[in-house]
Amino acid sequence: MTLLLKRFSTLTIAALLSVLIAEVVLRAADVSFFNQYVYDENTGNALMPNAEGWFRSEGNAYIRISSDGLRDREHTRSKPPGTLRIAVLGDSYAEALQVPMDQTFWSVMEKALGDCLKPSRRVEVINFGVSRFGTAQELMMLRSRVWEFDPDIVLLAFTSQNDVTDNSRELAQDPERPYFLLREGALVLDDSFRAVVRAKNTVPTRFLQQLSTTSRLVQLLREARTAIASQLAWRGIGSGGADFLRGEQLRDREMFRVPTGSLAEAWLVTEALLNEMNTEVRSHGSRFYVVTLSSGAQVDPNKERREALAAELAVPNLDYADLRVQAAGTRDGYAVLRLAPVLREYAVSHNVSLHYSNFAPGDGHWNSTAHRIAGEMIATDVCAKLS
Repeated sequence: MTLLLKRFSTLTIAALLSVLIAEVVLRAADVSFFNQYVYDENTGNALMPNAEGWFRSEGNAYIRISSDGLRDREHTRSKPPGTLRIAVLGDSYAEALQVPMDQTFWSVMEKALGDCLKPSRRVEVINFGVSRFGTAQELMMLRSRVWEFDPDIVLLAFTSQNDVTDNSRELAQDPERPYFLLREGALVLDDSFRAVVRAKNTVPTRFLQQLSTTSRLVQLLREARTAIASQLAWRGIGSGGADFLRGEQLRDREMFRVPTGSLAEAWLVTEALLNEMNTEVRSHGSRFYVVTLSSGAQVDPNKERREALAAELAVPNLDYADLRVQAAGTRDGYAVLRLAPVLREYAVSHNVSLHYSNFAPGDGHWNSTAHRIAGEMIATDVCAKLS
């Protein structure tokens, strides 16, 4: 028994030393990975406060999350005197892990709008964007987090290629997020996600999540697990498989034309959510703006590829979703700025891609050039409306 205990102690010490050495080596090599999402009973998922690490899946940026769980610098709850405070809601385009923080559209917007309004007002932009969010989650974020910061403007960054499908349980197939249903013209929250989140948000899960904020080895293991799962899924092994991933791409393409079936219903819910946001923002004495972003296909510098896709889908252009949101804003009384036309013009005239390319040309998120143009456009538009 004593010999067995000695062997166990030796193995334990050896394992701890191996972990310590691995941690030291990873830190010396500055190896870290950002993958710090936690469960949240209001929005389904959220960013872990104070998490940090490198994000290199697209672009190359070191990410730091604030103590409030925002991909942003620290902000006070109370608004400084003489400050115009803007809250940005959105998904992965707003979280913008692909570029350094000072190159994100909301940072560019803050500086450009500040230059436009100086010296009368200081501008402060607070980013509430979280990857995988749809409009329903953005409404829940507005209600649970945004108002404590007392914004003058709420700006919604609308990703037309997947925000609408993210608002449908049938299309998104994600039980961990909130959905709204339309019942006799009124929005009703489907909060069944909370039971799923509570079941998964266990003490061991929270411990590992917290450990990963400091341990480079845990970050590496989590990144490896995510990469393996993605590869297996793409090859058709595991839950959903390649058919699910390709189906997701096909659903994104459907956003370019008049919807039918479940997508048509998802559009009605989305328009109701946008109108609900507008009503709530106005009730707080603030202004509501919607900015429609772009997909890679919309702003592809290759005219032949754009026209071939439009012909394949039997549509005159690839702007259906943006135009529909703009029409909803005109009908329901909120401002909508469409970025795709100007981004497309820039991409064509400079023959550059504004989206990262992963599996296909321009199928990824915005690069730093797109963020810069978008931030400047939004600042110009908001400044003109405030003048």
